[in-house]
Amino acid sequence: MLSGRAYGARGKVTFSLAVQRSSLLAGVTAFALAGLVYLFSGQLIPLLTKDAQVQSIALAHSGYAAVYIAVSFAAFQLDGVFIGVTKSLEMRNAIVMALLIFIGAAWLLAPAYGNAGLWVGFIIYVVVRAVMLGVYYPRIIRTF
Repeated sequence: MLSGRAYGARGKVTFSLAVQRSSLLAGVTAFALAGLVYLFSGQLIPLLTKDAQVQSIALAHSGYAAVYIAVSFAAFQLDGVFIGVTKSLEMRNAIVMALLIFIGAAWLLAPAYGNAGLWVGFIIYVVVRAVMLGVYYPRIIRTF
């Protein structure tokens, strides 16, 4: 919302500050949440399910969930910026590219590594989305 408002008002400095500050807050929050998941998944998972087999599988993969949380904030943060400045074409392109890479990664990794391979595929997906949106981001700045 802040970045969209600043963009609409043609306030380049305000826009840049909004993106920087919200990105810092998103990053700190993501890393804190990832740390909590990593450190306390043994206590958190039983709150979500009582099934011992599901708990065991979830605990075995909780490290992947923590990594996903830590790295995904960039993609979601940039989603908010691109939504705010109504750059849906760029978002679509980033999502399609990331999806194609995810499908390839999952196709290669899941048969050999099971759920772990699928988690790695999802991590690759959000990293590719963030990178692709990062590539498009300078176009927004040039419009000022």
